[in-house]
Amino acid sequence: CCMTRRGFVSAPEDFVPKNISARAKAYYENASGVVVPPDLQDAQALAEFRQSLDDLGQPNVDAIPFPYSADDGAVGGVSVLRIRPQEVDDSKRILIHLHGGGYIVGSPRGNASIPIQIAHLARTEVLSIDYRLAPEHPFPAGLDDILTVYRALLDDYAPQHVGVFGESAGGGLAAAMALALRDAGEPVPGALVLVAPFADLTGSGESVTLNDGYDPDLDWGSLGPGGVAYAGDHELRAPLVSPVFAEFSGIAPMLIQAGSREILLSDAERLADAAQRAGNEVELQVWDGLWHCFHFDPGLPEALDACTKIADFLRRHL
Repeated sequence: CCMTRRGFVSAPEDFVPKNISARAKAYYENASGVVVPPDLQDAQALAEFRQSLDDLGQPNVDAIPFPYSADDGAVGGVSVLRIRPQEVDDSKRILIHLHGGGYIVGSPRGNASIPIQIAHLARTEVLSIDYRLAPEHPFPAGLDDILTVYRALLDDYAPQHVGVFGESAGGGLAAAMALALRDAGEPVPGALVLVAPFADLTGSGESVTLNDGYDPDLDWGSLGPGGVAYAGDHELRAPLVSPVFAEFSGIAPMLIQAGSREILLSDAERLADAAQRAGNEVELQVWDGLWHCFHFDPGLPEALDACTKIADFLRRHL
């Protein structure tokens, strides 16, 4: 009742790639179009839209094939979802998850399938932060919530034992978090993982145009307004708003993942280039033929591969 979809812009003949898993091909074949957000000033429509997207993510959470616990809590006065796998290797290590949603939607429970998979594979507890969303709470509100949780965790954890990962807007926020800590002269987390980061709110990456119509879930028309709402009175190119324009010296080792079909591929590539130019350790992994945040489906072979690589990276660097 509260969700509309838009058909693919270019409907290319080669829409379903040949070199992907059967489950991934089925995803393309059954895709129903890009989800279109409502008028962001319509509070009721936005609330319904947020709930509908959380509901859309629930089947992936229900499909998780291993035991875990997920409990609501708070750290530093900020709400979090505490995800604990059945086996935890090292209680001195912890992970922070930053959910996606274009800075305007998403929640720890609605986006839980990725952090649950990472918690299980890394055998490490995850705190998914319920940061404030735009347009009600523009920049830097969400970032401030994330920094509050991280600073509170340092009472119990060494910074080199704290890892941060996020998808889409959460990936952009993970980069911004590390930059803000560095600029303030505070210790940065031990490792960062950015999954399909939404890190250029100006939409200037060439993949925004080149991949228009190829990603079954996303186009700039659905994504751009949220970025503008998040930036608020700040410049879209401000480094903590759009980290692709930042200087990355002094940042923790970073893993960046993306699909070759997504409009945000250029965000991932430019972040990797910026980190490399600054002399930072960075890995860029791109899955050929896949869409934005394909990681959500725990039954997708490519998602298991990607999440395993994330877990291995975090364990290695923490």
